[in-house]
Amino acid sequence: MDIAGRIRMVRGNLSQVKFAEKIGLSQRTIANYENGDNIPNAEVVTRISDIFGVSLDWLLKGQGAIHPELASSEQSDKDEDGDAAIRFQCPRCRKLSAELWAERREARLQTAELREVNAENRRLWQENAGLRERLARLEPREKEPLNSGDPPIPSLSDRRG
Repeated sequence: MDIAGRIRMVRGNLSQVKFAEKIGLSQRTIANYENGDNIPNAEVVTRISDIFGVSLDWLLKGQGAIHPELASSEQSDKDEDGDAAIRFQCPRCRKLSAELWAERREARLQTAELREVNAENRRLWQENAGLRERLARLEPREKEPLNSGDPPIPSLSDRRG
């Protein structure tokens, strides 16, 4: 796809008139860009990138992620549906993709936090098991008298009841 097609994709469902107003150009100029009659200069490309949040690399060369903040999730999305660009043909698709990216980011953070909690939980279970073993070794010794004439010390279970 050439820059004309990428500009059409960024415009999505917006009319050429509305799109032109947003970037400060005439509808005719946008039509010329989209038809491939003219190529936008660097200032126009930068304006489109800034206003619509698309990557300059993608807009100019068709390389990389359409939206810079979606770069990490775009690769996995491409694997799923084959053409990530389809999702950005309309404003609603762009919005939903941004929301999806935010949710995936939150899920990654929660996954990392869950791993930490699980590691702490495993450590506490191991510590608990070690303490139970130690207690099991100490309880029989508790019943033995300290001196041959002393009465046995009641066990912990006898004291609780």
